[in-house]
Amino acid sequence: MKNELKNIIEKLDSDYVYLHEELLCSFGSVYCAYLNSTSVFLNNVINFVDEQLKIKESFNYIISSYIEMEEICIFKYSDDFNNYRFVVREFELFTMCNCLEKHRNAISRKSIIKHKTLRKRSSSYKYNYIKSLSDAEIIISKSNNRINKIKNLTDKGELIDFIYDNYYHEIIDVKDDMEKGYVLKKQFFYYHIIKNMIDRYKRETRKPNSIFELDMSVFTGLYDKHGISINKEDIQFHKYELLSMDNNFILHHTDISAIFDKRINIGFTIHTSNEVLKIFKHLIDENHIKNIALKPMNIVDSDAGLESIERGTPLTSQIKKLPELSCFYDISYENKLIIGHNKAKQEVTFEEMRGDFSLEDEFITTQVIHLKYNEVNGEYFIEHLDHEYIRYEIGEYENKETNVSQKGTAGKVKTFKIDNSAIPFFYKFKGSYFLYIILESYFLNKDLLAEYFENMNSVH
Repeated sequence: MKNELKNIIEKLDSDYVYLHEELLCSFGSVYCAYLNSTSVFLNNVINFVDEQLKIKESFNYIISSYIEMEEICIFKYSDDFNNYRFVVREFELFTMCNCLEKHRNAISRKSIIKHKTLRKRSSSYKYNYIKSLSDAEIIISKSNNRINKIKNLTDKGELIDFIYDNYYHEIIDVKDDMEKGYVLKKQFFYYHIIKNMIDRYKRETRKPNSIFELDMSVFTGLYDKHGISINKEDIQFHKYELLSMDNNFILHHTDISAIFDKRINIGFTIHTSNEVLKIFKHLIDENHIKNIALKPMNIVDSDAGLESIERGTPLTSQIKKLPELSCFYDISYENKLIIGHNKAKQEVTFEEMRGDFSLEDEFITTQVIHLKYNEVNGEYFIEHLDHEYIRYEIGEYENKETNVSQKGTAGKVKTFKIDNSAIPFFYKFKGSYFLYIILESYFLNKDLLAEYFENMNSVH
């Protein structure tokens, strides 16, 4: 079932590119497919849901998914969760205290952000905080009632009735189109079931955001497949879940900070920052460090994945020779300029990450400038250019801080789009590069942009 579900997710995500860019639908891949009655929704999704509802194990999985959804809602609004926000507040007051340094990572960024958001709202509306606690009691009560009803559902018909009674709402966008409104109402329960199944699948398969959440069996299983019992061969892994750096490993102090095991031809991102790893590597080369073991975090498919990232490669006149991924960052490391280059598609993407990011509706937003280029007789021309805001879930953004290939899946909005053009790549307007003007007008960290363009004064 999960393989089929994964396949549907990939198809929905693929369709969403068109739905978002051409039909301007920005409500996520599942809802946009439902709203526009795509072939993937009408064929793949509906057939999949119908089949799963016939299978007892799958039906029970769907039922338990709804119970889990309501339990998550209860947790979000529970007194314990609100009390935890007060703990976070006390933590904030004393973040400069050295004695709390070792405890700092125990408080998740998500919790801090939620508390800051709540405080901000409270300052705007005097009774908003009290009202939110009152509303929470009502929401928790409704969720508990729904859980009791869900537990008694025994077949497809009862589940459909329950979904319409508790979750259906009229779609405002089609209220004047009775025929489409009827079709969407009829298909709503398919949308709601597949959305709930996908949300659960993503929760179960998401990468851990905390070092305490790591499932080390993933790594032991990987080594087992290659005939290596890592627990027996590496005493540091057996005792501390660290990989010993010996002649089997290559250290990469690139922007993603990673190690590569030549025995299995697989790399791992590690918890150690690239700056610290660079120092470790130097001390190892100087024979000042004899034994060292590092914490693996995520799996990188191959060494090519590690070597594709270069730190701070400035722009040059030979666009096609730019690395696939390059990063510039300031001393805080949280402020980054990420430049991706797809050589096959002749595309370049610029994305800015900020330490002082803004939060809207529990999402973090970044800005992206994307362009496509052509090469004609050794000259480069921009044929497509667009700017968009990308929304990240908090966990996605935290993961992107150590894995720059992480995508934001919570939605995106374009502000302009240029097509079928031939702008010289290094065109200057009033003495400044056109591309630099565009980037500088949107991105906030001007120093990183200047660093990226530093070689161009001597080129053009």
